[in-house]
Amino acid sequence: MGCPVWPGKRHGYHVSLHGHGESKISQVVPVVAVLGAAIPVLVSIFLLGERPGVLALSGVVLALPSIWMVSGAGRPGDDKGMDGLSDCLVAGLGVALQYTAMGHVSAESGVWPLVANRTVSIMLVVAYGRTVGRRLHIPAGYLWSALWIGAAASGSLALYALSTRYSMLSISVVLSSLYPVIPTVLAVWLLRERLVPIQLVGLMSAAAAVVLITVE
Repeated sequence: MGCPVWPGKRHGYHVSLHGHGESKISQVVPVVAVLGAAIPVLVSIFLLGERPGVLALSGVVLALPSIWMVSGAGRPGDDKGMDGLSDCLVAGLGVALQYTAMGHVSAESGVWPLVANRTVSIMLVVAYGRTVGRRLHIPAGYLWSALWIGAAASGSLALYALSTRYSMLSISVVLSSLYPVIPTVLAVWLLRERLVPIQLVGLMSAAAAVVLITVE
């Protein structure tokens, strides 16, 4: 299994770009991140028969609202309506499909799932660019940034796939979906940004969720 993985997430990101154009990023990211984690958890528990322990399951349940809060949902000043909500929902479903399918890629498939992932990603970006009439050109000053970001994304996906071989899908997907914590912490540390109370609560609950998941 794993064939739907490549169009799933690529289409999810493609649609989320359109959602960003309709709504604020602080509104789009929480919807996509929570759906991308919640749906695979439900699939793994109710369809695949996974049974996390009590502590781990408590951590999973705690992590989902943590993702929402850390992403900044409900911050003061976010008064722009969710005109792109339908795009956000489709994007979240695409990300969920990616996580679920990648969790079932066989070890014998090697790096081919990643190769297919990136190939389809380029195809969708090209199609999106043609649709909106954008030039598909990377300025020289951004070339290296694009390369290392792409390499980091591919490496992260490979590590996620590897983690699902040693842990339950419901655990791996939730820990992977806590990624909004990293840019939030970096923004505070490097850019000296100030967090709103809901983000502080989200960070603390995310830390508690990780502890609950990993100690069992």
